[in-house]
Amino acid sequence: QGEKMEGEREQPMFALLVRPNDKLRQDIVSERITAAIVAGYRNYMPDHELILCCHREPWAVLADIVEIKMLRLYGISCRDIEAAGYSTREEMAREFQKYCPNLDQNTPFTVIRWQNVRGKLVDDFKRKEELEHSEDYCT
Repeated sequence: QGEKMEGEREQPMFALLVRPNDKLRQDIVSERITAAIVAGYRNYMPDHELILCCHREPWAVLADIVEIKMLRLYGISCRDIEAAGYSTREEMAREFQKYCPNLDQNTPFTVIRWQNVRGKLVDDFKRKEELEHSEDYCT
């Protein structure tokens, strides 16, 4: 093992692909969505960085993983369901049914919670918000 180079990472970074959807991207950037619920058990770890990105549209942001839960469909809390952008458990189940046709109450899931979303998209969003709330803004 050699010396660490400047800027070399001590911990692994994790990535999460986000489906191409403008509203979903805006909700992540604005931190209205602060969690993802993914089918299967994933080896994400708290206190690591997470890249949220889209494989079909050129965007990405960085966040800090704060909590990981591995559980079954029936164990996902209302708090986690809402943090992931769903209104109800039924809405979430309908969405997953599209991709997991064999979904049932025993299907394993991982809940990934994050905070401190950052990057160019976030900076641009905050600048736009500040401008829209300034006295000089008119449409």
